[in-house]
Amino acid sequence: MALKKIALDTLLEEAGLLKAPYAEQYAHISSLCNQGLVRPIKASAQNGKKPPLATWYFLASEKRDDSAYRRELNYDLHPRIRLDFYRRHLAIYARERGFVLALSAFLTTKQALLEQAMSCNERSFQIWHDEKFLDEKGGRTLLTHCGLSACDLNFYETAEPLPAFTLERSTPQAVLVIENLDTFYSLRRLLSQGTERLLGRRFGTLIYGAGKSKIPSFQQFSVSAEAYLQDVRNSFFYVGDLDYEGIGIFEAFAKNFTQSAIMPFIPAYTAMLAMGRQLELPLARPGQHKKHSGHFMSFFEADWVAAMETILQSGRYIPQEILTPADWCA
Repeated sequence: MALKKIALDTLLEEAGLLKAPYAEQYAHISSLCNQGLVRPIKASAQNGKKPPLATWYFLASEKRDDSAYRRELNYDLHPRIRLDFYRRHLAIYARERGFVLALSAFLTTKQALLEQAMSCNERSFQIWHDEKFLDEKGGRTLLTHCGLSACDLNFYETAEPLPAFTLERSTPQAVLVIENLDTFYSLRRLLSQGTERLLGRRFGTLIYGAGKSKIPSFQQFSVSAEAYLQDVRNSFFYVGDLDYEGIGIFEAFAKNFTQSAIMPFIPAYTAMLAMGRQLELPLARPGQHKKHSGHFMSFFEADWVAAMETILQSGRYIPQEILTPADWCA
């Protein structure tokens, strides 16, 4: 009797992992192999990723008695765990059972610990004794299967602290987010040396935005920023390169930053445009997504919008470094 074959994508789809990060997919398939539930077909092609996985597998041929699992689902698990998914997919329950039982035991005996919020990795270790389980080893998918969320387990996401230069902590204050490192250093030096205003505005804090890499930090601003920065009365401004990528970064910040409204620092951009008129501008970096939502442009008057669109459509750009320290002090 021939062994039944199953495709890698089918295994991932059955586990709800078809669109999950590859590390989570790899961990799941490795677990199936270690449990003897599937065996890679050596003659099948690999998926071309690192570490590689076979694209086809043999299923274990023996039949499993599911009656014990059904009884367990009906009577033994904590009532906060929703069981509809597992009742429909007993094979997946069999694979995830140990983790589900650990979660059920925690909810039964230590649920009071959920009253204190903690980070994702801290909660992961508290429940499963593995700090990477939630983020890297299928824990998020397990929670979905159990009908639970991060809110139910009262854990929060973490992000790298925002690199900031603080001139004062009084609130409300104006905060300037700067895309590029050179400009951040130059403006920090100006303020440290006694400059009170940048292009006519007083700022209490400079934040190094670092482009796309810091968007998660802005999404988690309540845990990545100091308390004074979280005052809702603060005003946030942004300056970056005048190209599709720089505009896209601003629009991503604006979309994901729920602490407060953030707007372009208009005096900086208009100064960049004025100086750019006198120069042959450099060609924009290749590979940029040549679209924007219009949100960035909505802050500017029509003549400035027209000037910016002309630059973008010509394939040119203005780096924020066009402004020297002397220009910022003007």
